[in-house]
Amino acid sequence: MRLVKLWVLVLGLGWGLVCWGEQGAGVDPGEEYFQRGEFELAVGAWEEARLKLDPEKSPADYVDLSVNLAAAYQSLGRLREARNVLLCVEPCIPKNDSLRRAAVKSQLGDVYLVMGDSRPDNVQDDMMDNKIPCPINFCDVETITPPKPENNVVQACNYLEDALKENLVDKPLLRANILNKQGNVLVAQKKYEEALKKYKESVTLANQENDKALAINASLNGVQTTIDILWAYRKNVCFFRQIAEDVIEANEASVNIIDDIKDSKIADKLEKSLQEMQQAFNVDGNNTPFVNILQQGIKTLKGSIGESDLDKIINSTQAVLNLLKEDGPKTVFQQQVQKFLVTQLATILKQVQATNELKPYDKAFALMSVERLVQMLQALSTKKAQSCPLPSRLEVLKSLRLEQTQKLPVCSLSPLTQEEQLRFNALKEAAEVAKITKNSNIQAYVGGYLAQLYAERRCYEQAIQLTRRAIDSVKSYLPLNTEDFEKLWGYPDQLYRWEWQLAIFLKEQGQTPLKEVMVVYDRAEKYLQSVRDHYRSLPQPFLEDAIQFYFEWADLLLQVADKEADLIKKTGLLKKAIKGIESFKESELRNYFKDDCSVGTYKEHLKGVDRILPAKTAIFYPMMFDDRVELLLSFANSERSDNIIKQIKSPVVPKVLRQAAETLRKKMKPGYPTLKANDDPDLKVSREYVKYFPHANKLDEGLIQPVLSILHENGINTLIIIPDKFLRSTPFATLCKNCGENDKDNADRKKFLFQRYVLVIAPGWELTDHGQPQREKDWSLTLLNGLKNPKSTSCSSPPLVANHCTTGDVTTTLDFGELPNVTEELNNLQTLLGVEDENKLEEDKFKRHSVEDKLSKTAFFMVHFATHGYFDEDKDTSFLLACDGQLTLDHLQTLFESPVVQENPVELLFLSACQSALGKEPQAALGLAGIAVKAGVRSAVGTLWQVSSGESTRLLVEEFYGKYKGGKVSKAEALQQAQQSLITKESFYDPFFWAPFVLIGNWQ
Repeated sequence: MRLVKLWVLVLGLGWGLVCWGEQGAGVDPGEEYFQRGEFELAVGAWEEARLKLDPEKSPADYVDLSVNLAAAYQSLGRLREARNVLLCVEPCIPKNDSLRRAAVKSQLGDVYLVMGDSRPDNVQDDMMDNKIPCPINFCDVETITPPKPENNVVQACNYLEDALKENLVDKPLLRANILNKQGNVLVAQKKYEEALKKYKESVTLANQENDKALAINASLNGVQTTIDILWAYRKNVCFFRQIAEDVIEANEASVNIIDDIKDSKIADKLEKSLQEMQQAFNVDGNNTPFVNILQQGIKTLKGSIGESDLDKIINSTQAVLNLLKEDGPKTVFQQQVQKFLVTQLATILKQVQATNELKPYDKAFALMSVERLVQMLQALSTKKAQSCPLPSRLEVLKSLRLEQTQKLPVCSLSPLTQEEQLRFNALKEAAEVAKITKNSNIQAYVGGYLAQLYAERRCYEQAIQLTRRAIDSVKSYLPLNTEDFEKLWGYPDQLYRWEWQLAIFLKEQGQTPLKEVMVVYDRAEKYLQSVRDHYRSLPQPFLEDAIQFYFEWADLLLQVADKEADLIKKTGLLKKAIKGIESFKESELRNYFKDDCSVGTYKEHLKGVDRILPAKTAIFYPMMFDDRVELLLSFANSERSDNIIKQIKSPVVPKVLRQAAETLRKKMKPGYPTLKANDDPDLKVSREYVKYFPHANKLDEGLIQPVLSILHENGINTLIIIPDKFLRSTPFATLCKNCGENDKDNADRKKFLFQRYVLVIAPGWELTDHGQPQREKDWSLTLLNGLKNPKSTSCSSPPLVANHCTTGDVTTTLDFGELPNVTEELNNLQTLLGVEDENKLEEDKFKRHSVEDKLSKTAFFMVHFATHGYFDEDKDTSFLLACDGQLTLDHLQTLFESPVVQENPVELLFLSACQSALGKEPQAALGLAGIAVKAGVRSAVGTLWQVSSGESTRLLVEEFYGKYKGGKVSKAEALQQAQQSLITKESFYDPFFWAPFVLIGNWQ
């Protein structure tokens, strides 16, 4: 939700110019262009000036020019170019010039922050070995090799820390600028309280030096952070409610949930969020009784959890849950928060209006930033924003428009609320700036944002007209009307944004045929693709918004296709809809990994792969829209070279399917089987109270039965499922046709879906390598890794070095128990596959550097991990557990990027003890679904929940490898047969044991 720094053109980069330096006299055309917002012309002017400058004679001027040039590139979103400019001059700054060293490091910190976790050094047009040529041989630096940080946000933090260590005693403005940027980094790390302190310090310094522009920028960032805190609080309230309801329900079923509630840390998270709210909004128990009562309730809950007193836990959980559900006190609290923020923004607006020192471009964007923040505050007060699970930022903004228009029978701009009047005033003044400066770029933003305000007042005709004007303004903005210039600086990001907005308004107005609306969406999609092609590093909000765009585009295409009578046209629409769905799935992964490159790199690797499906194989897209469930099947056409596509509507509505999926998943979790004290976890379980089969039946009814006849008619035996939303964490293997209470009878009669079809899960068809193995199957080339006891003294993690830039280690907050059968599992696999002793890393031998060393030297065919795997909604807290700490998804990607692995891709990655973060399975499941893409392997096997790696896991793993090694079946068939083998054993016919295993990616 970083509006101020990331979504609009980066506000405040003008204050990143060399305003702290005393540049030589004379007019700098580059700076004039920059201050007018004509960044492309600033780039041209500064590039030309830099080429004419002799760096040996004027090193200081050369560095100053480079810093400014980087700021211009960054303003245009060309982050790689900005980084390269700065890295080329960084080694050449004299040691005694602390000022310029600080400036370059500060700007590098800003660039790496906006990059987020993207990996720009992976793109193909970088030079060999990622060495980048510098334009001028300055201090004998001909090329530079960009650093490869595992986390660009940490890299940004380190640069800014180093910048502050320079001698800046007589440069308070540069220090204030760095503090402002540090606040942005801390927000990215969700360290909100620390961020607010940095912003306040920056504001104080800026005001002391009478730099109103920087003070306003830091103040706006501070308000944005308080909104982030409010958002995080709402998120943790939803998380608490979900876990609390699960806990109470489990208790009613006589399930021991003490360990679950301890692991979830729900009391700690809620307490931390409440403390952040108090700090940010200056509220306490004296002026807000609700806060006092909630604090006491959390304190009581923490005490009962500490005592492991189940009755007290349930009672105190229920008490806090009741508080969070009550409308009265909670509403008063939220109104106070809302009033606090609106007052702050009104004050900032007056400051902007009264400050003459602001350059026109900076003033316009400061005004628009105020308007954006007020709009978000309005959206957070909607009913949708109060619901759980917490909707996305775009969903909340959409709800503001829809809830407002429902209250208004016709277009009406009077009376305006306080918030709407603030927004209108801010945009009106920004429009005056645009008119005076004749800057059509500002005009486009003002028109587009004003259109949103009109749409919220049900004035769609005016909103559509304003949006069209915004599009025209962008197209007319190009200062130089040449083909090359338009190719470089065509502003596809703005055109994508406003075309998308136009399509939304046309659809909501309801007066334009859907086919015509589709044409507008198509234009927006082309601009979006152009953004991806031209901008290698995209900010996180952009990645988040792309998810929603592709989802809407696919939704509309399917609606149009459903009404199309012409078969050829219908097929074309369905193909385009699948393209939209595939792009939607890719965007979800890009956003989860915070990385626009790893997905692109994997797709590039698959470019030569034939996309025609093998016979008897179908791709299955179950898509959950607001009003319906669409089921798409794609399978080979025996008469032509393309695939046949079938569109079917499910008879079951999304809400019912969601409830069935969530309940089924919940009842399959560890802890739900009733186990006697001291029993082995894999002994026979009792499920007398767990009636999971009605939910499995309902899912089968809504997802499989509608397409069953098509599957039969075309002889389909393999289903590649590309699940949507909550279905990502659904154990499809358990879907059951008319199942009863007797598990054994269900299994014997082959009612479960995995018994009827070979099942494969894929993050997307375009992200699946479905070809045969490209290398000889050498089973002995398997790397076996295992950790039985994470608490062993030989496996104690080294103490974390205190560093403001690190985000901490999740392993320190989670209690991982022993995995009892790891040693036996690894020993048996070693014998079965003929693995050398040196390629078995167990207990204290299984360390991160050991895995890295092995993968850098040996071309392994398969890699097996028998260790805890934890997948959270945040990829940075998703990992596999090694003896010396966590192997994050970024670590895995780095390990599998060794030249040896790149030349000989790993065929299979097997994770035998995964689990998803409690309460967050649908989002957390993206980590598991995308692990093959992230690691760059052809396929992976993982588990939707942990099965303690007991006897059942050992048997299934050995059966799988045995069948696969036999050479007569594919990986997917080997897993199917292993599950079937397990289900025939009396102790393990319960789905808890065999259902969590899923094959992801290549199934051959």
